[in-house]
Amino acid sequence: MLCNSSIFIVVAVVGAQFVSGQNTILDILSSTCKTTLQGVLIAPDAQCLNLGTFLSVAVTSSGSSNISIPDIANTWLSGLCASGSCSNSTIASIVKNVTTGCADDLNNFGVTQAGITTETILQYAQTFYPPVREIACLKDDGSGKLCVPQTLSALEAIIGKLGVENLDWNTFWETLAKLAAADYKNVACTACTKEAYNIGSKVFPFPDLLAQAAKPISDTCGASFLDGATPPGVSHTAISGEFAVRKSSALSGFGSVSLTGATLFVISSMFVVLL
Repeated sequence: MLCNSSIFIVVAVVGAQFVSGQNTILDILSSTCKTTLQGVLIAPDAQCLNLGTFLSVAVTSSGSSNISIPDIANTWLSGLCASGSCSNSTIASIVKNVTTGCADDLNNFGVTQAGITTETILQYAQTFYPPVREIACLKDDGSGKLCVPQTLSALEAIIGKLGVENLDWNTFWETLAKLAAADYKNVACTACTKEAYNIGSKVFPFPDLLAQAAKPISDTCGASFLDGATPPGVSHTAISGEFAVRKSSALSGFGSVSLTGATLFVISSMFVVLL
């Protein structure tokens, strides 16, 4: 389950390095949907996702060969975890705005035909947001680092520095092949990933699939990985309570900056990880 959060962080951070006009899969979105997503990003409701801090760091680092995805993720998540969570009403507002503004796109992508309604999307978003936030805010007490950035650093040690090129389809499969051939237990079988699995498995919507994955997980990480016990040395740092929305958006200063690529990647990634 931590792997899913780490992939989300990678996609969101490297997506923030794209600028308008670059060729991405999200260029197929309609102009109405793009405008909607940009509006959602700078709306006060989005403050609980700490996207202002995320974008300020990512955009400042844009174009730099020294950009560190783990460092950006750490800065972003540290702020997110130190703030209250999004309320159900906030999530409902975001989902409503996106599904309304991107209605034609959802229809073109076959989402509507598949019977996935706004109510279904909202149910999933409200169900999975809390555990995703909890996983994103796990901390390794030994290193004093949040688990997701630490996992990303361990991943870079195997496959090399993460960057925009990792979003290229061919590079993506090459990266997976490299990871499969390596000893990745120090990424997949840590106390952090075990606690992430403990959290995620409780809400995973496909129990049969989870049962099928039990043997390969056990073969890789050992039977104790699936015993449900909280591993020592891992803390839950997400503070409780709801985020208090400020009157002025944290993203107001980005009004003059071209953030089309960053906007689309961040918001779409948020919905991918929630759904």
